[in-house]
Amino acid sequence: MKNIRTFSLFSLFTLLIAAQAYAQCGNLYIAGVIDGPLTGGTPKGIQLCASGTIADLSLYGIGSANNGGGTDGQEFTFPTTTLNIGDCIWLASESTQFTTYLGFSPCYVDGTASINGDDAIELFCNGAVEDIFGDINCDPNNGSGCETTPTWEHTDSWAVSNDAVANPVFDIAEWTVAPVNTLDGTATNAGAGTPYPNTNSNCPAAVCGISNVTLTVVPVCNGDDATYTVCADVADGSGAYDLVDTDNANAVIASLTGQVATGNICFAVTVPGPVAATALNVDVLDNADPTCIGGTPIMVNTPACPLTVCTITNVTLTADGVCSGDNATYTVCADVAIGSGDYDLVDVNNANAVLASLTAQPDGNICFNAVAIGPTSAGTISVDVVDNTDGSCSSGTPVTVTIPECPVNCPVAIISEFHYDNSGGDVGEFVEIAVPAGADVSNITVYLINGSGVIDYDNIAMSTLSPTTDGVNDYYVWSGMTSIQNGPDGILLECNGSILDFVSYEGVLMNPTVQGTLLTGTSTDVGVTEPGFNTNTSIQLIGGAWILCEEVPTTGAANACVPAVCPTNIITFPANGN
Repeated sequence: MKNIRTFSLFSLFTLLIAAQAYAQCGNLYIAGVIDGPLTGGTPKGIQLCASGTIADLSLYGIGSANNGGGTDGQEFTFPTTTLNIGDCIWLASESTQFTTYLGFSPCYVDGTASINGDDAIELFCNGAVEDIFGDINCDPNNGSGCETTPTWEHTDSWAVSNDAVANPVFDIAEWTVAPVNTLDGTATNAGAGTPYPNTNSNCPAAVCGISNVTLTVVPVCNGDDATYTVCADVADGSGAYDLVDTDNANAVIASLTGQVATGNICFAVTVPGPVAATALNVDVLDNADPTCIGGTPIMVNTPACPLTVCTITNVTLTADGVCSGDNATYTVCADVAIGSGDYDLVDVNNANAVLASLTAQPDGNICFNAVAIGPTSAGTISVDVVDNTDGSCSSGTPVTVTIPECPVNCPVAIISEFHYDNSGGDVGEFVEIAVPAGADVSNITVYLINGSGVIDYDNIAMSTLSPTTDGVNDYYVWSGMTSIQNGPDGILLECNGSILDFVSYEGVLMNPTVQGTLLTGTSTDVGVTEPGFNTNTSIQLIGGAWILCEEVPTTGAANACVPAVCPTNIITFPANGN
């Protein structure tokens, strides 16, 4: 017996993403470390190399364990970029002396690399230790006897990996460690008697990118001034960006500083007034790199400010026509200013016949939630917004609304047979729905209803099922679902927001919620249950009564079971002795 709940698609998606991330672990290893002879013990650096392709380097990070004090965890995370097999990168404590000594710049600079020759290094992937150099619980130069033989201390020296394999357990045999003070007295690595041997460096190119430049708030008058907002997505930028007029040699309109290098930025622009009506093309560029620009300018139409006459702009269809029972509903919005406060939505092709009205509206955005009274015929209408007291004040740019045919075709449909339980693991669970032969089922959805909360836990569109027919009825069979729960639970047929049939077993259910929509209705309890001992049972609707059939189910055909006992829920008529 069971009561299994459907596994969340979100949970499955999360597991898949995690699996993809972990698949990239093991493709980076610590190739070497250096503790240099220059002022401050510089250069201090960690070299890491890729043994496989890494699509997202940000999965990896570095931590240093200082003076045998144990792990400090991940202290530095690499940025999002890619590495190819064989690529090597350097993380250093600073750049100037690193470059002087090794002859090239480090790829990344962070205090995590401020290590001495007795500090261990940990490489993390997805938060777990992936590779390690040194013993995080040992200081090899303090005479405590914890060090390995030979020691891994590399003060004024270096150590390199003997293989290209990450190992979360430190093994001194996998490393070559130059003697302490090997680099003393040298000005450059190239001039050292025993230089750091592998100076490969393949720093990923951080390419600035700007995309999705969007006018998120259209220009409006705010007293004498005009205001609007433009946003964009930036990647690997400098943090300083300009909004520019592309028709005027990229003249700067507004600037931002201290912004994210990667993410979304927004310019809230104020044009000091009085303002003349203006149309201009704008784009976003990186202040430090003029070649880094969105490349797809957008048009900004600034109105004349201050407004002195009624203005209606930006009439927009925000929700196209959909059926709600016999009626069709839709939503149209607009920006209004200096109007009377009373506005009409009108049919411009029908002498501006009023479709909906709003009263006492403030300046700004207004929305009409309009209803076309049904039954409706499929078609389109052109609508505009007009000031109720000034017919000359309209946007002049109508929008088209699609009106569907309402009500949506909903044929007679009944749940005619189902099997939900047997002993052991459930076998052959199904739901059968019967409709008149040839009926259009394109708007019917079948739901399995959880009695706890009276909410759907699985569903299927009937149109995705293949019917069988006996010329009188078509039979649609839904099988292969994860599991039909034991009661008290139910099965529901829904069409265009209405309940066509709603049955339950082991209890009565009321007012179910399906895909977030509350429906009004009470289930019919079939009055019989499956005892859970036979995979060949089903509950069938025969002659208006539900019976437990202990024969092979009749899926895809008319029910014809003869019950072993007389059903208890058949209506009787004592007057005639039946």
